[in-house]
Amino acid sequence: MGGYAATKAGLAMLTQSVAVDHARQGLRANVVCPGWTVTEMADEEMAAFGGERGVDVPAAYRLVTALVPQRRAARADEVAAVITWLLSDAASYVNGAVIPVDGSATAVDVGTVPFDPRVSVRQRGDHGGHDRVGEGG
Repeated sequence: MGGYAATKAGLAMLTQSVAVDHARQGLRANVVCPGWTVTEMADEEMAAFGGERGVDVPAAYRLVTALVPQRRAARADEVAAVITWLLSDAASYVNGAVIPVDGSATAVDVGTVPFDPRVSVRQRGDHGGHDRVGEGG
């Protein structure tokens, strides 16, 4: 995970550097950071993830998005709409932006999750050996 996280952070900083360095030439550089998005590739990942846990693809998506405030993965057209807007004249002054399209996942403070009454957090061993985070109730 460290390499993945470092690569994402590096890409965001590179994008912002390009935006600053080349704005005078009319170049705009922005980065869109989607969360889990339903695609063929993500479906394959969910099939593998779910298979390890004995759940189907829709249930796997529910597990990986359990802490996403919108409680679902994005649709590809939702991510594409942000990109389309960035390419339009309506976003002509947007430059160097890092735009999450993740259902507010980046706004979640993981340290406070156990205190959220809407969330149930169980430790490994409480339910057949699998970590689980889900809606409380």
